[in-house]
Amino acid sequence: MLIPRGRASDGRRDLGDRGVHQQLALDLDRGDDPVAPGSCLDAIAEPAMSVDVDLAKGDPRLGHLALETPAVAAPHGGVHGDRLLHPSYPLVLLCERADRREHVAAIGCRRGSILPEPIPPPFPKPHRDIHKRRNGSRRVRAVVFAGSGKVRVDDVAEPTLVEPGDALVRVDLGSICGSDLHLLSGKTPGLKPGSVIGHEFLGRVTEVADGTSLTAGDRVVGSFLIACGSCDRCANGRFNFCLKRRALGTGELTGDLDGAQAEYVRVPVADVNLRRIDDSLSDERALFVGDILTTGIYGARLTGAGDGDVAVVVGAGPVGLFAALALRRIGTRVIVVDTNARRASWAAAVLGLEVVGGAEHPEEAIVNLTGGAKADVAIDAVGAIPALKAAMRCVREAGRVVVLGVYGAERLDLAMGRAWVSGLDLRFAGMANIQGHWADALDAVSAGEIDPTTLITHRLSLDDAEQGYELFASQEAIKVVLTP
Repeated sequence: MLIPRGRASDGRRDLGDRGVHQQLALDLDRGDDPVAPGSCLDAIAEPAMSVDVDLAKGDPRLGHLALETPAVAAPHGGVHGDRLLHPSYPLVLLCERADRREHVAAIGCRRGSILPEPIPPPFPKPHRDIHKRRNGSRRVRAVVFAGSGKVRVDDVAEPTLVEPGDALVRVDLGSICGSDLHLLSGKTPGLKPGSVIGHEFLGRVTEVADGTSLTAGDRVVGSFLIACGSCDRCANGRFNFCLKRRALGTGELTGDLDGAQAEYVRVPVADVNLRRIDDSLSDERALFVGDILTTGIYGARLTGAGDGDVAVVVGAGPVGLFAALALRRIGTRVIVVDTNARRASWAAAVLGLEVVGGAEHPEEAIVNLTGGAKADVAIDAVGAIPALKAAMRCVREAGRVVVLGVYGAERLDLAMGRAWVSGLDLRFAGMANIQGHWADALDAVSAGEIDPTTLITHRLSLDDAEQGYELFASQEAIKVVLTP
């Protein structure tokens, strides 16, 4: 930072002679005898001077100001960044975007004094504000991978902006997903101890890098899938096959990005991977749009089923239940099967779904329920070979099976002759195309066609995340949401 030459109004010597970066610390008026706009910085004389201000360093009525060169700001207001014109102009905080002005004319000051070094703010920054923060200056709470099958809540470094297009989001609500359990078990490898996990989240943007249309204060839901938005796959709406795809909180094989079960999360290519949401939707209604709800809608679309068709969904976990609700929304008859009779009964009682529970071989029940015809389509929403085989046995000739559950190193022993004769249509989903379908998901929620909150069985604080993982892993919970 360059220090201008000139004298302060109290006759102090030339600031530039000090040879170090001096700063002006101001005691700002906090209620009594406010000073008129333009006069609060009365320790400075030159009207062409500007000062940098970081109001987020403390109480919004307190500032940490530094002198800069006169050339930085002109009387007509042609300034860059967060700067104040002084002293004959109104105190207006001019942010990076001209449409985000914030007037601070009420701020006054008691006195000014020149200090040889920067001083800390008189009060700490409010924990949950959305003003621009000095990145990396503090620790935040997060859920981290603690070794095979283990998580813990720990203090980690506050995330920072790294790349153009980045956004920092203050997480207001997060959730535990089945994919998180895959990471803990090692089914999907690459997670290092100490890595922040989690990828279902909703919150407010706190800071953005260059190259994004988002602004601080925007309420957003985030995609677990981080797409580049510029490759030919993204250009064709196939974001899940992005040539540079990454994922939040899933380890070094998918970009080694920290996850969102934390107070703050960094989201790359924010314009592609965050979606603004209307304040009319509650946090809980909008939360799952970034992953599990939209995954279910994506899986339902892949089946090609429509009004009057019969679909079997294998797995009464969150993925299967949202897929079932998405199929029912388009007029398809849905039968949910699960070896866990308690989960199947819950789906019937709470969601009103037709279920087959507790059967190791549900195809017999499906034959009876369909008058011998079997199902037109089926979804494996589990990601386990027995579930996939059950789905294959439940469909009629030329039936389609969508493999929506996550697989790793498993191998399928397929009787090729039988599959060929029956015309089996086996379709693997891959990662869900969140960005390609989250508009539909928001429409479904806004219209009341799907109520995501019905799947929330447990609400915990972020500090109780270990308990949440135990509940989820034991299948006592359907969805667990976490509040930082």
